[in-house]
Amino acid sequence: MNRSGMFLCLALFALPVHAQLALPYLDATDTRFGTMTIAPADLDGIEGQQPLWNDTPVDGIADRFVAIQQVFPAPDGAPADWVLISLANGGNGCPSDWVIVQVTATDATPSPRFGTCSDAILDIRSEVGTLALDIASFDPAIAHVTFTYDGRAITETTVPRSNDGASVAGADADVTRWIGGHPALPFDDASERLRFGQIMTDDQVFALVARVTVADVVIEMDGFVIGQGFDPNSGGDIAGMWGIRIADGAPFAIFRDTGAAPQLFGLPASDLPDAAAAYLVGEQE
Repeated sequence: MNRSGMFLCLALFALPVHAQLALPYLDATDTRFGTMTIAPADLDGIEGQQPLWNDTPVDGIADRFVAIQQVFPAPDGAPADWVLISLANGGNGCPSDWVIVQVTATDATPSPRFGTCSDAILDIRSEVGTLALDIASFDPAIAHVTFTYDGRAITETTVPRSNDGASVAGADADVTRWIGGHPALPFDDASERLRFGQIMTDDQVFALVARVTVADVVIEMDGFVIGQGFDPNSGGDIAGMWGIRIADGAPFAIFRDTGAAPQLFGLPASDLPDAAAAYLVGEQE
């Protein structure tokens, strides 16, 4: 087995790893029209939670873990507050969703559930009578998804990553800046996507990000900065490594799949650091 030949262990440190807003997880909050609280709920014999509006359950909202995140006054002086609530099932497939409950003097009306499965909200802002939320995506080709709420419906806009205006990342400090971070973080940077775009197609670059989603931190070794990980949906059967030579910024990448020979991009095997050369040898079992 050669799934983690460079690291003794791979911490469960997974995407998204963006600069997200630090929102509180509350079990009660006051609004202008009363109190929202979180109470126990029975989910077909499984313990869960649900929001209560002035001690009355809000219809259709319950999950294993429910939390109040923030309260916003409805725009344009409308007589309502909007309560942002997170819902999580505790699983790995799609762990997080969101809902906005509009509360007035007479009722509480939830929006449809929405989200990307991520619990990382990158930005919240008011836009012409609406509330817009940028939420991180697990798709490496997507910068974020914007969900816009107008008091009735949720609209969704996908924002792809773009390399426009960027130039290829260089050597030295451009390489060592990633040491100690998550191996997927460099690919949030357009200049790094362009660096690896010199040795791979765009689709292969995004596939590399997926292959290092679950990982330990980036390390420095033998004059290289190196990251390694695996795709969380593969059980370790789909894995990858990338490296950048500090002196000149030259990159390499390796794809490993169970039952297949490793695939090398960029630098020749003879130029690789020892850890990468070992990772490149033999089929993954």
